[in-house]
Amino acid sequence: MTSAYTPGVLAQAIEPFVDSNSIAGNLLVVADAATILAVETVGFANIASKTLYDLDTLAWIASNTKSFGATAVMMLVDDGKISLDDPVSKYIPIFAQQMVAIERDEDHMRLVRPDRPVTVRNLLSMTSGFDSWYIDGTLDSDTLQARAFVNALRPLNYQPGTEYMYGNGGFETAARIVEIVSGLPFDKFVQARLTGPLELNDTTFYPNQQQLSRLAQGYRPHPDHSGFDLAELPSLVGLPNPAGGLFSTARDMVRFAQMIMAGGALGGKGLLSEAAVREMTSTQIVRFPPSERGYGLGFDTTSKNTGSGPTGKGVFGHGGAWGTRILIDADSQLIKVMVTQTANELPEANLGMVTGAFIDAADKAFTGSCPQPESGRRSS
Repeated sequence: MTSAYTPGVLAQAIEPFVDSNSIAGNLLVVADAATILAVETVGFANIASKTLYDLDTLAWIASNTKSFGATAVMMLVDDGKISLDDPVSKYIPIFAQQMVAIERDEDHMRLVRPDRPVTVRNLLSMTSGFDSWYIDGTLDSDTLQARAFVNALRPLNYQPGTEYMYGNGGFETAARIVEIVSGLPFDKFVQARLTGPLELNDTTFYPNQQQLSRLAQGYRPHPDHSGFDLAELPSLVGLPNPAGGLFSTARDMVRFAQMIMAGGALGGKGLLSEAAVREMTSTQIVRFPPSERGYGLGFDTTSKNTGSGPTGKGVFGHGGAWGTRILIDADSQLIKVMVTQTANELPEANLGMVTGAFIDAADKAFTGSCPQPESGRRSS
């Protein structure tokens, strides 16, 4: 890998978004399989206190959590306790009664039996037919057992495995299967098998007071870009939300990405098999044909992906609703991590444009080239 990196070029690419009050601040990190190569910051993690972002700034990573949740499931696949192609009803019998809505309007709904059962693979690839983001406005007040039960009662939006629909219901249900199979609450399993062994010391569903003292302030840009309102986090007390509940730092996010890029091991610790990581980071479905954007198991992909590990190719990662992003390039062996806490999506926040500007600047600085937009820029 040839590098034309000059310190400051990453921040320079993001400064226009700070200057225009689209985001309050941002942390930009580039790493390879073993080393953090660049850390740059622009703007503030907290405007009032003039606090800068750094590698240990805590952030709510929202849907970045999905990659961690899928990793937990795949650990039990490696253990031989779950099969990706098992029907969900094997673990939660009520799913055998699920129906598909083939017609619906305000006055009626026509239901039919599914052509095939929803599988664990469908849950993690967002091809189950679920559409649930939250239920009755409560993001985290239930147990995973209750959330899985409600997901089973709701009609599917399409035949399992035939379409892609972004949502949280599949990951809630998969996490409940983890609890059933392992005998542990989901958050305890994640700590025992993933965040603990990988030494992700600041990756947690329940940050303590010391961690919260490092939490970046969330901001909501004014529509006219005249400034910001403070943005409060959604309620995150109760359910260890496997689709969007984790807090983390850029340091931990890089370490997680290095493990995935290496095929499941880091620092002599094997957490996943190469086969499991390749399955997660290979395209399971093209999301928006004829584009190249795809989805694996807890990872955004391109349609050209063949997965991670020594023989893998492609670009994969995930983003969170408030502007966090992990992007892993198996071809260039580069990892890009971005952390911001901006509550709005487009048009006020321009999070997709911020992500794209960072990726372009990082690729130009470290590989001398800029990828096409299909390489995965979505920030939510």
